[in-house]
Amino acid sequence: MPRLFLTFISTDLSPGAQITVTGDEARYLNNVLRMRRGDTLTVFGPEGFSASTRISGVSKGEVKLEVLDVLPSRGDTEKGIILVQGLLRKGAKMELVIEKATELGVSAIVPVITKRSQLKRVGKLERWNKIALEAARQSGRTSTPQIHEPIEFMRFIDGADNIDGFIFYEDETRQLSANDAMALEDTHVVIGPEGGFAPEEVDAALGVGLKTRGLGPNVLRAETAAIAALAIVGFLSGSISQQ
Repeated sequence: MPRLFLTFISTDLSPGAQITVTGDEARYLNNVLRMRRGDTLTVFGPEGFSASTRISGVSKGEVKLEVLDVLPSRGDTEKGIILVQGLLRKGAKMELVIEKATELGVSAIVPVITKRSQLKRVGKLERWNKIALEAARQSGRTSTPQIHEPIEFMRFIDGADNIDGFIFYEDETRQLSANDAMALEDTHVVIGPEGGFAPEEVDAALGVGLKTRGLGPNVLRAETAAIAALAIVGFLSGSISQQ
């Protein structure tokens, strides 16, 4: 069944309630999915709320939905994964990471500017949020990850007393295994930009509790490293199977 994320959806909805959809969401239903009166779809919103609905009316720029049933809340997993990603030089690569991280169930994404980042200024937060929204819709998530404003990596580290998780470093031979303890709440997955992390950045990360790990003998592109690390951490923590 098609799915539609609505930021304004109320958690107080009950069967028979009416929802009016306009703007981009209405165009998505009309022009992309080509849905018509009588078609059914699932709508979901913040806090894991979702409901099955039926299209009761269609007009130019507007779609009306009738709530058929309120569905059990899926919510997010208790163990959230936060991706701390060094800004990538090519925008398409950063967008790919955001899309795949959303599909893999991360709860938040923190873009960071590192010593070796080749991109220092970005103004793409709105674009990134749209990509995350579309990825959440496609993957069946009932929420989208929070995407933070880019911050300098050392400022991010300085602002934290203790961070649970792993910083992936190309010079580290130890790899993640089932023996690695996962945080009870949030696990951070920290990935560098194309040039990796500078040694002093790794030292600073170790100072706030992060542990260094590698991803095998092959040299991975930064976007590949992010996807691989998230998949491994998600599997070991159990969050992928629960999302």
